[in-house]
Amino acid sequence: MRTWFLFLFISCFSFKVASQKLKSDANNIVSFKKLQDTTIVVFFNLECPISQKYTKVLREIKQNPLTKNYQLFCILSEKYIDYQSVIDFKTEYNFPLKFLFDAKKKLAKKLKANVTPQVFLLNKSGNILYSGAIDNWFYDLGKSRSQATEFYLLNAILDLKSNQSIKIKETKAIGCSF
Repeated sequence: MRTWFLFLFISCFSFKVASQKLKSDANNIVSFKKLQDTTIVVFFNLECPISQKYTKVLREIKQNPLTKNYQLFCILSEKYIDYQSVIDFKTEYNFPLKFLFDAKKKLAKKLKANVTPQVFLLNKSGNILYSGAIDNWFYDLGKSRSQATEFYLLNAILDLKSNQSIKIKETKAIGCSF
């Protein structure tokens, strides 16, 4: 009986994540029903210093051959976002990644996101394969290493590519609360 309940709970959770539709900065609607094999979702805040510092890392992840067929979305969950500030941010940080707007925080609530940057690796069904920090560059608020030594997201992707189970499925994301 408990197994059936757990299956039903996971199925409902996946459907709700997969049913999300968000508007993009290119004025398109992105439906999570049409996910490719794997999607990377990063909750992001334009004004968060930690998010700003991760712009280069996110560009590199997007350009990495391992993520060639992956979608990568940066989710903005602030209630009010000036579109011009998004354009200015993308220009200032040379940031070509797509932003999606989640002002009502529906996707954030479904995924239980609470800081920026916080990353989720989703399969085609919307199930969470990995969640947490991109890497271990930041280990507390205001505290960072000179460079990352553990690459949680990329390691999860490598595990997937080599048909292994993901060794680390969750870490604590360090960032700005929202």
